[in-house]
Amino acid sequence: MKLNRISAIVFINLVVIAIISACKKDDDVSITPPRDVTEVMLEDADLLQEYLETHFYNYEDFSNPPADFDYKIVLDTIEGDNAGKTPLWDMVNSKVVYVTDADDVEVAHTMYYLIAREGVGHSPHRTDSVFVKYSGVSLENVEFDYTNVPLWFDQIGNPFLTGSTGVVKGWREFTPELKTGTYVGLNNGLAVYEDYGIGAVFMPSGLGYFNSSVTGVGTYAPLIFKIDLFASVESDHDFDKIPSWYEQYDDDDFPYNYDSDGDGIPDIYDTDDDGDGVGTREEIAYDDANGDGRISIDEIIFLDYNDDGTPDYLDPDYSGED
Repeated sequence: MKLNRISAIVFINLVVIAIISACKKDDDVSITPPRDVTEVMLEDADLLQEYLETHFYNYEDFSNPPADFDYKIVLDTIEGDNAGKTPLWDMVNSKVVYVTDADDVEVAHTMYYLIAREGVGHSPHRTDSVFVKYSGVSLENVEFDYTNVPLWFDQIGNPFLTGSTGVVKGWREFTPELKTGTYVGLNNGLAVYEDYGIGAVFMPSGLGYFNSSVTGVGTYAPLIFKIDLFASVESDHDFDKIPSWYEQYDDDDFPYNYDSDGDGIPDIYDTDDDGDGVGTREEIAYDDANGDGRISIDEIIFLDYNDDGTPDYLDPDYSGED
């Protein structure tokens, strides 16, 4: 991989494109009162299984790519000339993700994902920013969102920034199953990658828009996202030098649960995690070895000056060196 060569491009893209929301535009979303989460989940499970059993993708092209192959996933029905094709049901992996209902009960949702090409780089965390092309379609093959050029997406967004809503849960649960590609240069000002991850995720509505509807897709609709993953970077949403994924602590998908000082600001967005008046970045030591301004977890020393087993940045009883 050539991550050091592209660090400047990555940073510029993140700044210029800023935080944008995948498939969640305020001007084309309507919301209806929610139905029971479990009831909808069971309906969606049947719909997804039926779809996966009756559809296939162009796996033969990926196995033996023709000279002009565009490396795009094409989904089609198993019938007629395609009657002998292998169904998606025999090719996908599954993953259980929990959704909390109105009674604060966690309801298991099964999503399915297809890896057409894994990629050669690293897998992003759920909290990372990803550089992708994608297409979102319904089970009826209605395309409701897409991009023809690669874009950066902050996968979790920032609730403290207007309009920064991140991507749907099924999306950010899927991207860690892919790997990034290799940067090879620029073409007409656009970054070009090779051997990047290509896949699709088939998600119940509880991991998508649930009781919201977007243009072309109704409420409670299972969704399909086809994603090309070119690159990713570890996000640091509060600029405290600790990567956002690490501030989830136990890799929970929903990072807003962790608020160490109880001030109403989750650690992932809090510049003073323990509320002792000293900023988090002043209570750790770090070395930006590659000089790109982004600190990886192995470049951080978690100081514990009073030797009580709690790092200083999470220790409200310690706010300065003895």
